[in-house]
Amino acid sequence: MKPLERYSKLVIPQKLGELEAPGASVAEIRGYFEGLVRDLLSPEGRQGCLLVNTAIEKAAEDDEAAAVVRGHLARLERCMTHALENALRRGEVRDSLDAGGSAKLLVATCQGLMVVGKANPDEAVLRAIVEGAFAALS
Repeated sequence: MKPLERYSKLVIPQKLGELEAPGASVAEIRGYFEGLVRDLLSPEGRQGCLLVNTAIEKAAEDDEAAAVVRGHLARLERCMTHALENALRRGEVRDSLDAGGSAKLLVATCQGLMVVGKANPDEAVLRAIVEGAFAALS
């Protein structure tokens, strides 16, 4: 699992980018999703995220792989939750938004987006998925 751990330490921080910043909010969440769409529209990006591919192919039978994937998903969820809490304080999302629950939905959406993008890298489809996720925040 060394390659997966290395990917998690070197590649994932680049992908998360400003979403990990203390002041992250809706704009940074959108930036993260835009980065996913951009990646999925490229030939290299269609190969997918190593963590998503591992989750699909190995996590059910390999406890070590599953632990690394769970760690990444938890990190992404913490980033999303923090950004949504900031957005709530700033009035960028509806007042009744459950930051933790919405973060879980966003994490599931971005993972699903990457799976859909491997099979159907149609920009209109990918953007519709993203817009649906953001509509749930309003």
